[in-house]
Amino acid sequence: MQEMNYGCGTILHLAELVNNPTVLYVGVGAGLEALQFAYFSRRPGSVITIDPVPEMRQAAVKNLEIAPQENPCFDPSFVEIRQSDAFNLPIEDDSVDVVAQNCLFNIFEPEDLSRALHEAYRVLKPGGRLQMSDPITTAPIPEHLQQDERLRAMCLS
Repeated sequence: MQEMNYGCGTILHLAELVNNPTVLYVGVGAGLEALQFAYFSRRPGSVITIDPVPEMRQAAVKNLEIAPQENPCFDPSFVEIRQSDAFNLPIEDDSVDVVAQNCLFNIFEPEDLSRALHEAYRVLKPGGRLQMSDPITTAPIPEHLQQDERLRAMCLS
């Protein structure tokens, strides 16, 4: 998991993860955040993660199957990995306590970001939280760099 992690920051706020929350993590990555959330949501299916890329889902499944060997208190049943994307969350309205994402929303164009945020708020319970960690800039990024999909995918523009 560590080898596959971009290191964009963390979305885990330990003081806020109380009362065994139901968590939706958007973009499974290597499964690291799902594993971390599962330490605070210790029941089957309490951490739901979505990703549209089959290879990412497969890598996360593999990593989460290995995790109990080094983390005996982790149970892979705590995490459910679903195929979907940030624009079509396969979650019922008002059903999760926390929606989290790490280094994903920053690569969206403004209209896509609005769609993703709308979906996130749709699935949050009243009083739920959106937790994010994304790089930001304090200066405008030149248009030609903003339009470079490779640089955007690498969280550089």
